[in-house]
Amino acid sequence: MKSKLLVKYIAIFVVILCATVFSSCVTENAPDNIGVGTGDMLPQFSVCLDNGEIVSSSSLIGKIAVIEFFNTGCRDCQQGLPAINQLYEAYQENPEVVIFAISREENSESIEEFWGNNNFSLPYSPQPDRIIYNLFATTGIPRTYIADESGKIIATFGDSDIPTFSDLHKILQNEISNFKTQNSNLKPDTHRMHKEQLRDNAPLYPEEAPQLSSLRSPLF
Repeated sequence: MKSKLLVKYIAIFVVILCATVFSSCVTENAPDNIGVGTGDMLPQFSVCLDNGEIVSSSSLIGKIAVIEFFNTGCRDCQQGLPAINQLYEAYQENPEVVIFAISREENSESIEEFWGNNNFSLPYSPQPDRIIYNLFATTGIPRTYIADESGKIIATFGDSDIPTFSDLHKILQNEISNFKTQNSNLKPDTHRMHKEQLRDNAPLYPEEAPQLSSLRSPLF
């Protein structure tokens, strides 16, 4: 009788332990995150979105960009993605803003299903590995990056401070206001030259992005 109870308690403990570990998106038994942060320039990258559009660090120059890293199996990502989708729907007609998501170790099939179940319209790039993700971070999702028109990161969010729509909306409104104030002082030709100058002054990157580890981890 005692042995049966012991086995039962052990089984319950194992189930609870597994549920705790595998439901975590960000506690990866890894060192602290090493990656880009506020004040850094966006790393060089290029991805193809589900709508066929190619987005790169170069194409984002002159735009305000919001980039979300996710995996639909991650509970924190499930919590944060609705706000990102809502933000996209609020700004999709604004030519000054670009908002999209990049998966980490997830192919299009499961993303399509999750998007369909939640009526998302947010553009995304399915990535089966961590190559693009590792250009930005080394551990933890979700991760949200907001960059200004020069490609400089002005805000970041992670699992401990998952942003609401209101948080993101305030940042974008402030940045758009600054963007318009700066450009209102420029004549049309000067404005065009200003955008060209931003592109010309964009940081130079190596021809090839570093090929960092893309091995799948059993944890998020």
